[in-house]
Amino acid sequence: AGSLSRTWCGFELQLTAESGKHLDLYTPAGRVGSQTASSGPLIDSVAAWDIRQTETTEDCDRRQILNRVAGVPEFTEIQQDSHGAAILHNGRKLLESRSRVQSGQQRLGGEPEWAHEAHLFKEH
Repeated sequence: AGSLSRTWCGFELQLTAESGKHLDLYTPAGRVGSQTASSGPLIDSVAAWDIRQTETTEDCDRRQILNRVAGVPEFTEIQQDSHGAAILHNGRKLLESRSRVQSGQQRLGGEPEWAHEAHLFKEH
């Protein structure tokens, strides 16, 4: 179930849904939902999956993906130049806002959620 903790997998699921493609998930026991793969820990993990409980190596990638999934401009709260392109520092995008929620939501690793992402979760 390690892939279920990756925000990028959520983005790939979003693109699959938007393109109208059919998605089948398989486990070692067979296709999810079939008679041979209708229950078990992996099936339970898929059923309980929540993109809010996913991570990326780079915080900006997570923010950009969550912006896209929420339907807001992808570079919202990511530093941009005057043309709207992401500003890169050492090849990495930079967060515009680095404020964290003071109580409540925590990220998968236990640190407080970024305020922008918490707002996305609440509003979308």
